[in-house]
Amino acid sequence: MANEIPAVSVIVPMYNVEAYVGEMLESVLCQTLENFELIVVNNGSTDKSRAVVENYLMRFDGRLSLINLPVNTGNPAFPRNHGLAMSRGKYIYFMDSDDVITRTALEEMYNIAEASQAEVVYFQNYGISHGVGAELLSNIRIQETPLVKELTFLANDLTYRLNLYLKFCFQAPPWLKIARRDFLISNEIFFPAIPHEDNLWTLKLLCLAEKFTIAPNICYINRKREGSETAPRDEFSKQLRYSMERTVKGMRALDAFMDELEFFKIHSEFRYAILNFYTTIDLNRTVQLFNNFPPHVIFESFRNVFANDMGENSALISYLVTNSVTLIRELIAANQRRATVPPQPVVPGESFDLRMQ
Repeated sequence: MANEIPAVSVIVPMYNVEAYVGEMLESVLCQTLENFELIVVNNGSTDKSRAVVENYLMRFDGRLSLINLPVNTGNPAFPRNHGLAMSRGKYIYFMDSDDVITRTALEEMYNIAEASQAEVVYFQNYGISHGVGAELLSNIRIQETPLVKELTFLANDLTYRLNLYLKFCFQAPPWLKIARRDFLISNEIFFPAIPHEDNLWTLKLLCLAEKFTIAPNICYINRKREGSETAPRDEFSKQLRYSMERTVKGMRALDAFMDELEFFKIHSEFRYAILNFYTTIDLNRTVQLFNNFPPHVIFESFRNVFANDMGENSALISYLVTNSVTLIRELIAANQRRATVPPQPVVPGESFDLRMQ
C-alpha cells in the first residue's frame, strides 16, 4: 500500500497537544477507508506531543509521516502548506491535532467527492465536545446548519455564492471541507501567514471551485479547550497591536486576492462587502478589549501604541478607528437592549396614530 496513491491525505498541524493527539491518531487509525496517508507536522512542540506520534508510527503501517519543524511558526498556515506540499493523495483533508473524526468519516468524504466529482465538498454539520476519553464521547453536541438537508450542488455563480458567504452560510474551519489536491495546487490555494488564515482560504475555495458540493454528513468532533497557540496576548498594548495588525494583514491579503479576479474588478460592491464583512468581524474582537473604556481612552491608546507607524496621520487614524470601535460597541449594546425588551401585545381593535407628536 506504500506505493499506492492514497485516496485521501489527512494533514494535521500539531503544537503542544500531548493530552489529546493520541485520540486524534486513534480516530484516524480505525477508519473504514484504509487507503489514506496521515501527515502530522509538528510545529515546534515543547511537550511530549512528538513522542506520542512516534509511538504510533509502526501501527499505521507506513501511512503515517511525522514532519518536525524546528520552531513554532505562530499559526497553522505554514505547517498546513508544508503538509500539502508533501502529500500524495487525490483529496486533501485538514484536521486539528486535538480533535477526532467519526469512524466512517474519510469513507463518507471520499465517496461524496467521487460521486459528485466536486473540487470541494463542504460538510456543514459537526459535533462539539470537551474533555478526553469517555467524557469527550458522552458530551457531544451537534451543530447543525439549515443550509441544505441533502447533498446539494452549489451553483457556479459567484454572485450567488458570495451572497451566501456574506450571510454567514459557510464556516471557516478547514476541517469542514475536503478538496482535490490538483485543484488546490493548480490554483495556488495555500494558507496565508496571517491570523484567521482559514477565512481567506475558505473564500478562495468558494471563488475558484467550479464544482462545489454541500453535504449534511457529520464527520468531525471539535474539542473545545483552552490554551491554543493563537491565545490572546497578556498585556493590553500587545493585545491592541496584535488585534489591529491582524485586521490590517487580513485586509491586505483579501484585497490582493480580489485583485487577481476579474469579477471583483467589475463588481466593486462585492469587493467592498467582502472587506467590510471581514473587518467588521475582526473589529468586533477588538471592541472586546475596550468594553469598559470611554472613547478618549481608546483614542489615546491607539495613538500611544501606533504613533511610530502612523506618523503625521496618527491623530486622524486614531480618531477614525476609535469612532468605528465606539459605533460597533454602541450597536452591540443597542441590539442587546432590544433583545431583552418583550414585544408589546396588540389589543384587538386598537388603532395607532403614527404621526409625530
